[in-house]
Amino acid sequence: MSDHRPALDVFAPDVEASDRRDGPTASTDHRREEATVNTLVRDFIRATNAFDVEAALRLFAADAVIEDASVGDTFVGAARIRAYLETYFVRHHTVTTLISSEVSGGRHVEARVEFTGDFGHETGVLKLRIDTDGRIERIDADLE
Repeated sequence: MSDHRPALDVFAPDVEASDRRDGPTASTDHRREEATVNTLVRDFIRATNAFDVEAALRLFAADAVIEDASVGDTFVGAARIRAYLETYFVRHHTVTTLISSEVSGGRHVEARVEFTGDFGHETGVLKLRIDTDGRIERIDADLE
């Protein structure tokens, strides 16, 4: 007497277990991307709070853009971003505190922040877009 079972019944559980074991799930990938983006935001704030323009610049893509509605200007590329950081962070002794951040789509984050410095105190929003290399591609900044 032969104990013959259909192949599907025998192998299906192993295939499903293998898929779960070997492949990352979408939610795991999302959490990993969210953690990476949040780390980048914190690294940017840490560098600007230390007035370390070089460290901040290393976080940006070569062709990055900062558009700051509060100053009415757009800064494209490393030289202009350097000027922005030196003017609005170093010169004004700006210290940034992260209030909250929300990641969307894995590569976009909206950070609500407090700025303090020679100008007093302001609350603002930084909307960052991160490129596929994990660098800041764009920041849209504004005060509330």
